[in-house]
Amino acid sequence: MICTRIVIMFFFSTVVSYGISNKSLSNTSCRKPYYQMVFMNKGKLNMIEQGNISRSCNWLNGCKRERKLCWKKRGLAQVLWNARKLALEYCKSQFRYDQWNCALKMKYFKDIYRETAYMQAIAAASLMYSIAVACSQGQLHGCKCAEHVKSQGGTKWHWGGCSHNIKFARKFAKRFLGIKSNENGLTRLINFNSEIGFRSIQNNIERKCFRVSDSCSVETCWKSLKPFDRISVELKNQYHTAISVNTTNTVNHLNIGNSLHKLMYIKPTLNLCQSTTGRRCNNTDNCATLCCGRGFFSKTIELVYFCNCGWRDQAVFTSDSLVCEQCSKNQNIFVCK
Repeated sequence: MICTRIVIMFFFSTVVSYGISNKSLSNTSCRKPYYQMVFMNKGKLNMIEQGNISRSCNWLNGCKRERKLCWKKRGLAQVLWNARKLALEYCKSQFRYDQWNCALKMKYFKDIYRETAYMQAIAAASLMYSIAVACSQGQLHGCKCAEHVKSQGGTKWHWGGCSHNIKFARKFAKRFLGIKSNENGLTRLINFNSEIGFRSIQNNIERKCFRVSDSCSVETCWKSLKPFDRISVELKNQYHTAISVNTTNTVNHLNIGNSLHKLMYIKPTLNLCQSTTGRRCNNTDNCATLCCGRGFFSKTIELVYFCNCGWRDQAVFTSDSLVCEQCSKNQNIFVCK
């Protein structure tokens, strides 16, 4: 127990003693850390997306090792682009009614804020997730479906099909991110938050089964990842329960067992109240926190949506033969003053 305290204390004291710069937040082969590459210049990269960047590695400019690996391994460019889109889309979706709505400030990349820790975790999680899915679909060279252990289902079910290769996905994601176990200081803290992202993937695996026919009594089962929205919910909970690491955080003030499974950050969250003016609330209770006490107003908008859909030709079921009407309804929304 004494040895454990010394190790944890060394970790905290090392982190807070390091000077923080963009260089110190990246690995040796990359001018910017991966999570920053994922989240920055969203507008610019969205424009480039139309030029088929999903099969390109150009967005990794400045990362010599990572870009070389991206070009060398067939299918990895698409995997990385899918991972980036997952991280961005679910960050914006999960925080659309929070004071921080995944909007970026360069300060987040110069210090480790709560938001920075979250970005580190979801960037790592989306990468591991996309690798596992690509392996099961045969879209990434050098990996395949996971191997199955001996079935424990007896006569009711047996392992088969194509399970998501979680083991390979974690190993390759760590290799791509350059995560090593002997890092110190801020790099160790970044790696720690990335590990939280990996853990969120491993916490969301389920067994899926299929029966060939009603006459077949034995099911074929495989291990599958749950949808990423489930994982993004877990990571948002990690954001809200993250631990502040600073000179006042001694081992005596922390529950060591729980702290090993929590995101960690150094700088307190920025005051974002000025940025919430004009933002839409989810409901009146949400307005109380989102609007920072300034109040809100309600207005009615017309919501247009597709309805009464049907097939033009009952013998042909394609997107071209699907016909829908446009319906509308009034909806009350709440907006921060």
